[in-house]
Amino acid sequence: MKRILIRATIALAACGVSAGTLRAELPQVYAWRQAQVLPWHNGYYDPYWGEPIALVVPPNAEFQANYGWGVGGTRVSPIYHQFGRPFPGYGRAGGAFLPTPNQPSDTQEFGVYYVRGPW
Repeated sequence: MKRILIRATIALAACGVSAGTLRAELPQVYAWRQAQVLPWHNGYYDPYWGEPIALVVPPNAEFQANYGWGVGGTRVSPIYHQFGRPFPGYGRAGGAFLPTPNQPSDTQEFGVYYVRGPW
């Protein structure tokens, strides 16, 4: 009887460790999957550089605050993309990106986007 209790305790402890590890990995896996289908930019470029800018934040940063003008313009959204190699190199943005408007209505229109740093 004592052996059964010891084995059951060890089994439960092992399940708790693996479940905790799995829970810790799920947000990273979800972010990786979202990053595969979503662009890291929102279609605007910084007029000074002529291309979107990736602002590298700490790797444990998970959310960003976006501000818009008007009622209910503040929102919190996840940061899916993570900085990685190989770096594609510098280049001028093609016709696919829009410049920052003269009167932007949201912080996403400035051409600077958060990207989590490397692990």
